[in-house]
Amino acid sequence: MYKDYPTTEYNSQTVSNILIRTNLMNNLNNSYFFENYTITDSDTPESLSKDIYDDTKYSYIIFAINQMFNRYFDWPLAGQKFQNYVENKYNYSSIFLQESQIKFPLSNVYQIKKANTTTFDIESSDRTLNLLNLKTKISETELVDSESVQLYDKLGNLIASNVLLGRCVYEASQTLYNFSHTERVLDTRQYLNQYITNSSELNNELIVTNYMNEETLNNKKRNITILKNKFLQEYLTLNRNILDIKALNNG
Repeated sequence: MYKDYPTTEYNSQTVSNILIRTNLMNNLNNSYFFENYTITDSDTPESLSKDIYDDTKYSYIIFAINQMFNRYFDWPLAGQKFQNYVENKYNYSSIFLQESQIKFPLSNVYQIKKANTTTFDIESSDRTLNLLNLKTKISETELVDSESVQLYDKLGNLIASNVLLGRCVYEASQTLYNFSHTERVLDTRQYLNQYITNSSELNNELIVTNYMNEETLNNKKRNITILKNKFLQEYLTLNRNILDIKALNNG
């Protein structure tokens, strides 16, 4: 029964270390019980369970060990599902303001108005990026870089007039999320100014977009821990015992 367990020295003999069984659910880094796995686009919880445990019904074990609670958000999205997720999440446009134009709390801005009275409602703002996110997606003809606009607050009061827009990003998935490899605040502000003004001096390899960030987050979900097949029955027995104890305590 204990042939697969690591060994230890006891009374000058090499024996199976059965005491380590108590760490089965407490030490996911223990390579005797667990192994690392990278989820591929073709994997599903059921197919992975079938491959490892010869039955699809044990997919819940994979979720439990990795503390996954929602298969639609905790499991990495593949292919078109990922594309659809990003498109739905970032179905709006973003407007950046030049630093010199911001002389007011950016969070107070609720509406952009053009000279022809066309208005654009603001969904959110980010002062660290000089960013205004619109509620909807607009075309390249509706607002353009360096266009002069008026800004209004929630009550319709004028905040600022003749404000020159910076960079307009019509697909928010391609909006700046942050810059990679920057540790100093001064560097970040310099890169941001270059980004907002579309400066050729900016190294585009430093730009991390919303899409790239979502890819990173999605790929992090691919690295999971798998209980080895030979310890499956041990896991099931331990869980049955735990459930029995809980039932007795609650009875």
